[in-house]
Amino acid sequence: MRGLQPGRGTPTSDARFQVFLHGYAGSMRHFSEVYGLQAAFGPARAELDSDAQPETWEPICIDVAITVPVDYFAIELRAIENTVDGPPGDEFDGHFVDDACLFVNPR
Repeated sequence: MRGLQPGRGTPTSDARFQVFLHGYAGSMRHFSEVYGLQAAFGPARAELDSDAQPETWEPICIDVAITVPVDYFAIELRAIENTVDGPPGDEFDGHFVDDACLFVNPR
């Protein structure tokens, strides 16, 4: 990869990540039919522009109150093109989301 240190990006490495939380009512059997159409909740969204330093810990988190009845969640994590549309393999060189987690606190 053009003489880069393993795990290190360049100024043109893409670095944006997004996480979405969708909440649905009903059966998961129908998820493929309702995804993107009729979520009971959301999507809630968070975004991270990561650095190119593998030694730093980069979590991406959503903190949101669920105010409607929800039977199940869909969590979607995306790597987003945000710098240069480069060749395969170099797109997110050195950029990572280290942790994505969901904590549910029923009230």
